[in-house]
Amino acid sequence: MPQRSHSIGATIYSLNGYPLDDLTLGWLVTGSSDWTTGTNIERTSLTTPGYDGSVIMPGRQVAPALGLTIATPYRSLPALVALLTQPELAITQSGKPGSARVLTDTSTPTRVGHGDAENTEFSVTVVLTIPGVWYRGQTETFDVPLDAATKTVPVFPGLSGKVGDALVRLTDVTDPKVRDSAGSWWTYTGVIPAGSYLRFDATSGKAWMTTTDAWTGGTEVDSLSLSFGPRPGFLNITPEFTLTPATRRGKLSVSTASRGDTAAVNVRGRNAYVA
Repeated sequence: MPQRSHSIGATIYSLNGYPLDDLTLGWLVTGSSDWTTGTNIERTSLTTPGYDGSVIMPGRQVAPALGLTIATPYRSLPALVALLTQPELAITQSGKPGSARVLTDTSTPTRVGHGDAENTEFSVTVVLTIPGVWYRGQTETFDVPLDAATKTVPVFPGLSGKVGDALVRLTDVTDPKVRDSAGSWWTYTGVIPAGSYLRFDATSGKAWMTTTDAWTGGTEVDSLSLSFGPRPGFLNITPEFTLTPATRRGKLSVSTASRGDTAAVNVRGRNAYVA
């Protein structure tokens, strides 16, 4: 029989909002399920003839996998299989903010008990991959006035993953540079007038100028006016902590050649958490 070992009434995981612990259906996430995923960093090995050791190369985090085992009576097995095979699946976990898109890799039902036709117990082992690596929170916007040549901009409190798809918007500044605490950065060469907004998309590395307070539309700026720092990614917001790893945030540094009375930066995006 599957090991049933979590607190009574607890909902550990939900898929598309449906709890995998359901007393009515008889589903139960068993104690052999994963509570968290592993971290697998893949790095390219580069050596140079005549030099000892190897060149330090940036790594990338491989999409993690989450293994779940769900006990279910046979009468509720078709419902569970139907849920697991939905074309779009998002998983949430109790005690962990945000949700993550998942893909079903394997799903194996095994009979583990005896009883009448409807109530014979099955154990369904499913492996889910998380292509986006992290749980993602709801969209947040952070607004900070730029009243100094260099300004620290705290974003995404509690960050434990990496945000590479944020929008950064600036107004009433000249020649801004936006830098993450881990070293990635981008710059714009030119004037952003008061009342106009330069919106930078970290996903594409493109930027648009709008003449209204908007997060869409505008005129795309010349790519030659944009410069970027270390790749991959055009701007990766990474966890930063000063006193203890338990207290984390993202931290951007925004510097400008000059700025007006209404100078400001706005950062919009979704927090990222270790799955």
